[in-house]
Amino acid sequence: MQQMLFVLQALCDIHKTRSHRDIKLANVMVSGWDVDGGLQLKIIDWGSSRLHEGTDCSCHVVEEC
Repeated sequence: MQQMLFVLQALCDIHKTRSHRDIKLANVMVSGWDVDGGLQLKIIDWGSSRLHEGTDCSCHVVEEC
């Protein structure tokens, strides 16, 4: 449950500037373990994502612009 809350928080943060547009369980990847033994998750498949109008992509960490 904790991991899903982290994914939701990450989506909330990124949706201020970009919309993923294809969020589903298959687009959440387990990438390893953190130092506390918890899962490291990544949101993947940003191919159909879009920047919000007026957003400068150069100031945000995203996979591709």
